[in-house]
Amino acid sequence: MVFGVFAYITHLADELFAGSVLFPFVLSAAGLAIYALGILYAKNRPRLERAAQRLLPENARRFLPNTR
Repeated sequence: MVFGVFAYITHLADELFAGSVLFPFVLSAAGLAIYALGILYAKNRPRLERAAQRLLPENARRFLPNTR
């Protein structure tokens, strides 16, 4: 999957955005956004997991482990 993403981005860079000065900056901004979202998730993981568990029906919650 990672190779497919890399190949697609290479295709975009070579064919669709040939000569574009903005593409490397947009690609860098997207990478930084993914990195920032990972940090936010790591900081708020317990709260996000509790919120996700509240959305599950009761009969589905019984299949989740009690502790992590």
